[in-house]
Amino acid sequence: MQKIIIHNFGPIKECEIDLAQFIVLTGAQAAGKSTIAKAIYYFSLVKEICFSLITGSKNRNLDILKGDLRGSFLLQTFYDLFGGMVVSSIDCSLECIYTEKTKIRVYRDGNSLLKIELSENIDELVERYADRDISFWAIYENSQQLNHELENLFNLPYTPIYIPAGRSVVTLMTDFMGELLLSNGGTRSRSAMQNLDYATQKYVREVLLLRKFFSEGTSNRLYRVRRAWGGSKMSLMKKFLLLSEKIIKGEYFYREGAEFLRVKKFDGETADVWINFALSGQQEILWVCNIMFYHLFHGDRVFIILEEPEAHLYPDSQKYISELIGMFVHAGNRAIITTHSPYILGEFNNLLYANEIQGVDEQRNEIVDEEEILPYDNSRAFYVADGFVKDAMEDHLIINSLIDGASDEINTENERLIELKWATEEQNEN
Repeated sequence: MQKIIIHNFGPIKECEIDLAQFIVLTGAQAAGKSTIAKAIYYFSLVKEICFSLITGSKNRNLDILKGDLRGSFLLQTFYDLFGGMVVSSIDCSLECIYTEKTKIRVYRDGNSLLKIELSENIDELVERYADRDISFWAIYENSQQLNHELENLFNLPYTPIYIPAGRSVVTLMTDFMGELLLSNGGTRSRSAMQNLDYATQKYVREVLLLRKFFSEGTSNRLYRVRRAWGGSKMSLMKKFLLLSEKIIKGEYFYREGAEFLRVKKFDGETADVWINFALSGQQEILWVCNIMFYHLFHGDRVFIILEEPEAHLYPDSQKYISELIGMFVHAGNRAIITTHSPYILGEFNNLLYANEIQGVDEQRNEIVDEEEILPYDNSRAFYVADGFVKDAMEDHLIINSLIDGASDEINTENERLIELKWATEEQNEN
């Protein structure tokens, strides 16, 4: 199993996590959940970083290639992703163990610059392809062979996608940020770009690339392929679509440069609402649903890192988005979720506990759809606090009480107020 180890980086003092198919990170604000999630994302990007270096570099000198891999590719991406956190972390190290032989370590000794340490087999792969020019990579079979080798080397058959918090702002500003991402000139454009961290830039690009897919809406997309697909795939996609529409409260369209939701009115008729006038919860969750729908539709193998799916959502919609994530993972994808929500954790627990019910599938499926059940032995939950990470699972279930401290405080406060009221009434009576 893959493993990530973090020492003295940002808010994290010590962290060692086995990377399962499904991971939940919980804890208070600023505890370090996003730091861990971004570190895992970074190490998941290495496959495509290596691919870009090998196929795109015009310089075929082996020493320069190896230097570029460590410097302008791996280190620069690290700085772009973490920004000022890198400067403030002295004597830090982050390491990913992909396989028994494949490892990458980012570290700093004292006040020296960050360094990258690669296992020998990574350098060996770069060396093997160092003399291949652009014409070699123009042949599709050659680039596919390299991609296959990289997947085996890092044991990473998934495409990583980071979905950050604050998605409503990104949804509102996608066109504006798209212009910045595509702009090549002007100090103002470059400075504005620098205000977007690497993960957010990649997320905006993902949204910009996928919008045209939704020009005819999701339901029309499914209608067009109904005869080409087998029954099980169509059944899964229909379930996914119905569930996402329950969350979004409408259907997304992108047409002639405009984004809008088609919603049902009280009289049963539909109305198109421009995305800028949609509700904040719709803006937050819209592209979470769209991204998962798109990759399920195409049968891609995806690793999503999703921050705070509960943002701006009513509790029932938090339940539905948990089910949607369960469906996405059950289909063979990977996911890391950061959350503060007991509703999210509670529903994840239901999707895990459903594994316990055997021999009565039909009755169980009336409660929890079998295509939403999370992997019993390949799910992990961790609680992040005071710079450390501890296991947040017991008997395959997430320990809800770990994030329910606020509820305990509220209940205790309420009990004390009631006791004080009773005591005051008794004094007044006497």
